[in-house]
Amino acid sequence: THPGAHKDARSNPRRSNGSAYAREGARSHKGGILLVMADTGCLPFKSDSLDLVTISFATRNITTSREALLNCIGEFRRVLRPGGWFVNLETSQPESGMVKRLFHAYVEHVLRPVAAAISGSRSAYAYLSSTIRGFYGSQDLVQIFREAGFTETRVKRLFLGIAAVHRAVKGRV
Repeated sequence: THPGAHKDARSNPRRSNGSAYAREGARSHKGGILLVMADTGCLPFKSDSLDLVTISFATRNITTSREALLNCIGEFRRVLRPGGWFVNLETSQPESGMVKRLFHAYVEHVLRPVAAAISGSRSAYAYLSSTIRGFYGSQDLVQIFREAGFTETRVKRLFLGIAAVHRAVKGRV
């Protein structure tokens, strides 16, 4: 929990973008949950203060570079208590070349145009398509988590490897 937050509060830190930076540090309570907008590279929590950090389908958005991703993953580790878990659900690169080619073709030629037509945002789905194609494979991400200092890193591939759940544990001191 965030210092000063209700004992049952939860937080939802996320990397903000554009005009959202103007609200950096903004807090609100919704249904007993404390929502905190913060840059994932500099979380407003004390070291060793959280039991769990999760992120779903957003890790691709903090990967302007490998160094930036390592910084953010390291920041997640910093705020976790020893024995705390980081759980990441994200698209991945299938190990099978055929599945990978089919998945990327589906994203580019089916998902991207259909979603753009429905939402009216071509740029958002062009971005989605490029981040999916350029993101790390599951074993590469395991290595990044280890480089950031996590131990007991495990991965479960889903849907023929097009997505993966990673679990990493902050080692006990």
